[in-house]
Amino acid sequence: MTLISPSKTLSKNPAPVPATVPRLSPRWRLLLALLAGAALPLAFAPVGFWPLSLLSPAVLLLLLQGSTPRRAFVLGWLFGLGQFGVGVSWLYESFTLFGGAVAPLAAFITFIFAALVAVYLGLTAWLATWVSGGNAAAGSALGGRQIAAFTGSWVFFEWLRGWVFSGFPWLDLGIAQTASPLGGFLPVVGEYGTSFIVVGLAGALAWFAERMRQSPQKLGPSAFVLTGALVFFLGLGSLLGRVAWTHPTASPLSVGIAQ
Repeated sequence: MTLISPSKTLSKNPAPVPATVPRLSPRWRLLLALLAGAALPLAFAPVGFWPLSLLSPAVLLLLLQGSTPRRAFVLGWLFGLGQFGVGVSWLYESFTLFGGAVAPLAAFITFIFAALVAVYLGLTAWLATWVSGGNAAAGSALGGRQIAAFTGSWVFFEWLRGWVFSGFPWLDLGIAQTASPLGGFLPVVGEYGTSFIVVGLAGALAWFAERMRQSPQKLGPSAFVLTGALVFFLGLGSLLGRVAWTHPTASPLSVGIAQ
């Protein structure tokens, strides 16, 4: 009687191993979160490169995969530090030119302000990760639950930031869409409704990128879903943008503003 080794038997039909791209090291993920946040203000005027309002949140959502809620807070806070560090850098000019503050003090105050406002992004990432189950597993898949939690958390804390302690509603994603096809949604669903659509589409981009990482040979259905979502919302937004929602009822008024 001939005995066959189990290892040799199994080796004849090895299980297929999906092609994946190794995840970034923790230090690179922290740096990428900071850079992704710093790029987001370029979606606003005067640069107005609105696709960054989709790409930057998508990068953050991808970085949150496999993170505990505590680490997600750090990633979100660094994203917010980059976002507001660049987006409110004009405060430095205000403190030095109009406030008479010396440069080191002005830079310190600006940094502290950006660091405090960035807490909202940290809480966004923390809540999204906690609601979606922690994402503690390094191989956790990005799905509808994670996207919904991230989108809802983003809009909730964006709204909260607009009124807590008198509010600081700067750099809201909905505002960045005034020159984009998605700007057509602003008169219909408002700023926060538009932000919800933007972050949802960012989640779709992150989902597609995750599918590319896990199984690049089977991208057909994923590409169809992503393309369909982008075409639908961008197309509908463009159509809504052509609607005249207001009509003049009297002669125009000339208004001057001094700041």
